[in-house]
Amino acid sequence: MWFQKVSFKRPFIQLNSQSVKTFLNAMTFPDKTVYPASSMVEADYFNLFSVYGDAVFNPLLLPEIFLQEAHRFEVHPNKKNQPVVSVQGVVYNEMKGNYSSFESVVADQAVQSILPGTTYAFDSGGDPSVIPELTHEQLKEFHKTYYAPANCRLFLYGNIQTEKQIDFLNEEFLDSYSEIENSKEVSSFIAQKDKENQLEIFTKPKILKKKKKKKNIYKDHLLVKKGQKKKVVRF
Repeated sequence: MWFQKVSFKRPFIQLNSQSVKTFLNAMTFPDKTVYPASSMVEADYFNLFSVYGDAVFNPLLLPEIFLQEAHRFEVHPNKKNQPVVSVQGVVYNEMKGNYSSFESVVADQAVQSILPGTTYAFDSGGDPSVIPELTHEQLKEFHKTYYAPANCRLFLYGNIQTEKQIDFLNEEFLDSYSEIENSKEVSSFIAQKDKENQLEIFTKPKILKKKKKKKNIYKDHLLVKKGQKKKVVRF
């Protein structure tokens, strides 16, 4: 990954090995991405801040990085030494592994059936069946729209003066943003369904082969609006 201030690969691996941080990670949710970091040493703390802020606000998003991290086509020979085209990519392969889990797929489908039309109906990691449809330009526009200071929440704690931390953030990153009209807030509002007593069921069986016996696994979800009379539903 390359940023404006960091021009070498895998800066976070180097931070993990060289920093005396007490925490360093990033977590992705349907409606936000969280970048927490902490350190007991003030100089190290601000160094972490510098790299993380650069990663959030100033990634270069180069075409070659997109091909490496998102998706690309590769040609390789099969067992018959014939050329075969396959889709590759760090995130693409990670999500293929995630979608190999039955429990993970059904959990995603349950949320999609209960909260359609909201940001929670989408997989924040990306559905491998549609990841290859993403273009480099779409990625850059998405970052420009959502990863902006106007759509950012900062939570600071510790014995370092808050004013010192805010001044650091303003000088290093935030002061360079003079316009906010292109940013777009991600709504956490969950829309109500239009139809009364609407029940949606998603059932996807999986066959498990063990000792020549077959077993079907089902996962059912019932959504009842507050104030409605409860019903007993059996499958």
